[in-house]
Amino acid sequence: AGMLYMSFSISVSFSTVSVLDCYKSPNDKSTIRSMPFAVCGSEEYMLAIPVLVLGILIYIVGIWSAIIFCIAKAPKLYAVSDSFRASVRFLVYKFRACRWWFNLILLARSIGLALTSAIFPDGIFEQWLLTICVMLLALTMHMQYQPYSESYANKVETIELVTIVAIMLLGAAFIDGPGLSGEASTPLGIAMVVSFTLCCVVVLVALAWAMILAVFGNIAVRAQQREVQMIVPKVLDAFKLAGQAGEDGALALLKLTDYEDHAQLVHVAELILRVHRNEAPGSFFRQRLWSHSTTFDAGDMDNNLSEHQQEDRGSPETDLERNTFSL
Repeated sequence: AGMLYMSFSISVSFSTVSVLDCYKSPNDKSTIRSMPFAVCGSEEYMLAIPVLVLGILIYIVGIWSAIIFCIAKAPKLYAVSDSFRASVRFLVYKFRACRWWFNLILLARSIGLALTSAIFPDGIFEQWLLTICVMLLALTMHMQYQPYSESYANKVETIELVTIVAIMLLGAAFIDGPGLSGEASTPLGIAMVVSFTLCCVVVLVALAWAMILAVFGNIAVRAQQREVQMIVPKVLDAFKLAGQAGEDGALALLKLTDYEDHAQLVHVAELILRVHRNEAPGSFFRQRLWSHSTTFDAGDMDNNLSEHQQEDRGSPETDLERNTFSL
């Protein structure tokens, strides 16, 4: 049920608030856009208001509250409760372990798009402007956080959002006004068709690649594991050099980094402290979901963490190597 709601969240939200989408019809009466025979403000319309309020409380406020509660509890319960992990997996399975909360952004985008026509029932330009703002904000958040667990999914989402924004910007020329002449509108029309075709091609390629991964899932997992095995020696060497460098070496390294390198170093440092000392980051949104990995089985991290906490610390190299493989 949760998966279906997430798939059709825009449709569900729009259907719920569609009664509020009133516009001025040609007979100078305000009617519901999806039901032109229903006059807004009439006796029959007012009788539907309690049903509308109930629908908003259940399908928007209620479900949103449940999703926010599950996401808020995920950092503490996801790794220790099998039932909780099974119940909320549909919320986090496609996101990176440090971006488990990104479904909140997608839901906000859905409700923003659904409410556009209800907020501005008669303003075509205002609807276009609000939709552009929602899509640009969604694109900014996506490019900032790159939330999906597969890199190709992040690239596909970026292309789709950019293409949608481009189509809407090109379509602005056809909003109201005197219109464009045939010669002036032809290049814009061709650009819109090309943008739409590009978006369709990207979606089809993404679906084909997803089907390949679904059929040959073991090959993908083994490829990820080989990649991790190739990274491990470099990580071990870097840790040894960092331990030998001391504070002066760390300061010298930080002076050579830019803002992106600095952010990545902080992110890695917080991850290492979490593994070694069980120290969670101060910020809620920078925490991670253990048992949420695309490379290893769900319980690998938890088993390694519990073994690490129960056993005495061994030599620095052995201890470091064990925790590095657990990542």
